Amino acid sequence: MALDVPQEYTRPQGDASQLLAEALRRKDPERIREVRELAHRAPKMAREAAAPAQ
Repeated sequence: MALDVPQEYTRPQGDASQLLAEALRRKDPERIREVRELAHRAPKMAREAAAPAQ
């Protein structure tokens, strides 16, 4: 299942990128700030999602 880890990593990054593009199109500074924070947390979220359940 080695392919599961990259997919779990890219999903939060891709979501954040899509949300940022939408916020930029709308010129919504508050949403841009929120999405930038989400993008900053995305790698940690991906690692946690990919971690084996204990």
